[in-house]
Amino acid sequence: MKKREAEPEHIEPVELKSVFGIPPTTYVPAVLGVVLAVILFFLLVYPGIRNNGSVVRVETVPEGASVEVDGTRVGHTPLEVFVERGTSTVTLRRPFFEEQELTLDVPGRLFGSLFFPKRMDVESELEVSDPEALTQQAARDFNSWALVGEANAQYQFPPVLSTAVLDLSGADADRSHTKTLLDHAVRDVHSEALLKDYLRALALDEGNGGAMTGLQALGALGRIADLIADNPGLAYAVRRALPDGLAQAFETESWYETTTEDYITTALAATEEGGHEVPQTDRVEVAGQTFIEIPGREYVMGMQGGEDGENDGGLVRPHVVEVDRFYIMQTEVSRSLFYEFVRDRPEWGPSARSELVESGRATGDYLRDWDDGSDVAESSRPVHNVSYYAAAAFTEWLEERLPSELADFEVRLPREAEWEWATLLNASEGYDAVFAEAAMSTPLPVGTSHPGKLGIHDLLGNVWEWTSDWYHRGDYLVDGEPHFEGSQRVVRGGSWANERRSVTTTTRGSQPPAWSTPFLGFRPVIVEAGE
Repeated sequence: MKKREAEPEHIEPVELKSVFGIPPTTYVPAVLGVVLAVILFFLLVYPGIRNNGSVVRVETVPEGASVEVDGTRVGHTPLEVFVERGTSTVTLRRPFFEEQELTLDVPGRLFGSLFFPKRMDVESELEVSDPEALTQQAARDFNSWALVGEANAQYQFPPVLSTAVLDLSGADADRSHTKTLLDHAVRDVHSEALLKDYLRALALDEGNGGAMTGLQALGALGRIADLIADNPGLAYAVRRALPDGLAQAFETESWYETTTEDYITTALAATEEGGHEVPQTDRVEVAGQTFIEIPGREYVMGMQGGEDGENDGGLVRPHVVEVDRFYIMQTEVSRSLFYEFVRDRPEWGPSARSELVESGRATGDYLRDWDDGSDVAESSRPVHNVSYYAAAAFTEWLEERLPSELADFEVRLPREAEWEWATLLNASEGYDAVFAEAAMSTPLPVGTSHPGKLGIHDLLGNVWEWTSDWYHRGDYLVDGEPHFEGSQRVVRGGSWANERRSVTTTTRGSQPPAWSTPFLGFRPVIVEAGE
């Protein structure tokens, strides 16, 4: 059967009717014209009415300045920001630089501003206002990054030294600040990333912030050679900072072998055959506490840093130091003794914890164990959960109690060299100490361990002890004192939570000075004033 074909659908034509007597041929073009005019208005005119102004690009030398427009912060340089037409005030701020306030007469554009905005460039060269503070901050920041560990592809270190040298290039005409910074920062160079930043900063300093000439490159190499000549131990730091392949090639250089051999020979020449002779020492009593005299002399510090007398991981190497006579407390400061201090100075008590935390002088665990209801006034356990700042305040309190025969002396926390010398003379490493051999959850009473040859207890074990030195990993490799403060203080001796084999006389640790932990206490020393 043949399929019937569908009949085509009939479509009725649509006819526009007149509106108010106006035929379609008249009003349709008019409507389309109005729509087009509206579109063009909102594209070409309305943006200029609503935001009549200019896109202002702000650049500064150096970069990174905070930008405020009419009192509102909008970011940091370099940046682009829209500013309304009229008179506006742009304020530029960067730490350690002079604040700049610029008055701008900002033009506007009414037509086409969406596609072709009015633009305005603002360029400003900032001037350093406090080069000393800038240098100190750069040194502290570089030290902080040196404590982090190793950089990698995902975790890069900022170029702290390079940035500081660039910042100072215009203000430091005699380059005194950059020289001091680089001489100081070398003690923190121990990795490839830190070495790169240091070398780049040195190159920028030689080029006064710009590219080096051939003679300036020779000058930079000469400065490196002079540094190593004055501080032979830096050869170890350079070797450790280089990638493995370069480090191996570095070690084969004859000058490296000569430098390191001379370094070790100088240290060994100052050692004593058979160990240190234990002298007869005096004792003094202060606030009911015994202090034992430690004679001053020259000795080799860092001698027991490892099986072969060295520890590249911590950049500990034997080196000759000289200490003056001092007295060291026979035991670590006990909770009961610290209680006497807190009773006289309640601003350092547990009731003042919030204020101390807010001021940055302690962390939230400061004297936390005093809240457990125990009788701290009678406790002979070492005080812990105590910050460096609290320990230093205690030494000031104790100094007020010095007897008349010690009128020319002062009380402070020990320096690293003093602490290590006392530990060596006391032969503390050869006797029992409070370490984690048995299950423990707290330190033992002060004086629990063997007194050692001089009668000093717990220099090793029980609790780590604050020292007065800032921590720099390469301190042992650089002669002289650091120029600037660091970010963490050195702690020594290990605690009840450490295994005995992990802590020796030369083991170094570090903690932020506000840190308050159950593993850390202190003991003071008495020294001649000004030492």
